[in-house]
Amino acid sequence: MFARLDRLRAEHEKALKKLEDAQKKVEETAAKVKEGEATEVLSIVAEMNWTPEQLADFIKENEEKKTNASVTPGFNNKFGKTDSHESEEKRNEAI
Repeated sequence: MFARLDRLRAEHEKALKKLEDAQKKVEETAAKVKEGEATEVLSIVAEMNWTPEQLADFIKENEEKKTNASVTPGFNNKFGKTDSHESEEKRNEAI
């Protein structure tokens, strides 16, 4: 007598389970993305041979110049590095 209602309830439960599984997957992939971003930041800092203080200076300097979208050329020269665009081009050439 309530076969249709039972079927709808079962379908609803199945959809809830899929939603839970999808939410878990979203959380897992978000954690992987965050971990990957942290790894990339660390590799960039290591590649630049920066100290934590130099990184902090870079961040402060660029926070103050948020309206300027390009990397501050003076900062790179201050720490004996080439312009970031040159480094980017060299990395792209290597690929």
